[in-house]
Amino acid sequence: MVCCYLLWVDILIPLISAIISAIIGGALTFLGVYYTIKKQQEKENKNEKLKYKPYLKISQSQCKNEIFCIDSIKHTFDQDNIDFEKTKFFYTATIQTFYITNGNNAECLIKEIIIDDQKYKLKTFLLSKNESIGIAVTGNFSINLKESIKNICLVVADLLGNKYYCSCEYKITYDKPNSFVEYPNGKKLNVINSIYKITNINLPVDDMNIK
Repeated sequence: MVCCYLLWVDILIPLISAIISAIIGGALTFLGVYYTIKKQQEKENKNEKLKYKPYLKISQSQCKNEIFCIDSIKHTFDQDNIDFEKTKFFYTATIQTFYITNGNNAECLIKEIIIDDQKYKLKTFLLSKNESIGIAVTGNFSINLKESIKNICLVVADLLGNKYYCSCEYKITYDKPNSFVEYPNGKKLNVINSIYKITNINLPVDDMNIK
């Protein structure tokens, strides 16, 4: 009886060890293959994304096509509720229409414009390779602001559905520096009339943390 038991032990232990080793080896092989396939897929996805990533540049010439903001640009300075003791001036801002060209091989969608932290939808436009379009933000109108604009950003998307943020560089000029507005109560506020001209579109990034 004891001999039988020992015989089974001698048979089962190597068998179980072999099975466990096979399972572990198979699992490690599977994980290795899975990791290799995953890395290869990530590489292919990255290359595919780069192929469709939009690259925009300022066009030096105007074009006939222009798109406008669907959303109304918000005034951040309320002229109906003014504390004249604390407020001595406010800003008006006009963002001149600017023209961009798609320098990439792939088409891209023009989606939004962000002024500081406020998003405004543009009329969606599919921009083909080497095609140009005008972006009319405020048009010929100005907006009243508590302070000057800090950031302007154009939001675009590729045909894969990836969204990108292109920060805009700009130059400010001041029109009629000694302007003021007189109110019915006889109080006056100085007005700083600022005109923003977009001079460059920076490379697209995947998030909004742009300075």
